[in-house]
Amino acid sequence: IVQEPNVPVELSSFTAIQTAENTVRLAWVTQSETAMLGYRVYRANTSVQSSAVLVSGELIPATNTSAAQTYVFTDAEVEAGQTWYYWLESVEFNQSAYHGPVSVTLTGEAPPLLPELSALRGAYPNPFRFGSATRIGADVKAGETGTLAIYNVSGQLVRTFSVNEGSHSLLWDGRDASGRACGSGIYFCRLSTPSLNQTRKLMLIK
Repeated sequence: IVQEPNVPVELSSFTAIQTAENTVRLAWVTQSETAMLGYRVYRANTSVQSSAVLVSGELIPATNTSAAQTYVFTDAEVEAGQTWYYWLESVEFNQSAYHGPVSVTLTGEAPPLLPELSALRGAYPNPFRFGSATRIGADVKAGETGTLAIYNVSGQLVRTFSVNEGSHSLLWDGRDASGRACGSGIYFCRLSTPSLNQTRKLMLIK
């Protein structure tokens, strides 16, 4: 029987993203850790590791558990308009290993804030007349995608819209997916995402 040696750390991801405050948020996920001291983060404005400087200060302690762990470090000492490269050092008792680089370009413009919760915000105007349109508001939280579907009172699907993360304002002109005019009456719009199923009533009049 050949016994596999213990791997000090199993790193499943290491990412860098720009935040709304124009800082860089670094995150890494470990699946297991054995006899680890901790982690250090290094930054450079080129992809050459020898030019990188330590930005994390003191050693970020390891948890040394067999369960998945997520670590987060925010680098606020960066300038916009540049691409920054990061390396992660995993420190053992007698040696180290480096991971990366990962890079992020700071545009100077904060990315849009994503909704914290998915929600169907309703429609305006409602009722609305055929020949115009109603605007349906839908929020999809970060990391989710979904579908906004419109049904008639018989439960038949009339129209669908695909939505990704973010805030949406969708126009429905009272027509079905083939472009045919729908009859006047009551309709239902339903937002379906992994975390939400919400329905609101619409009324189309002629």
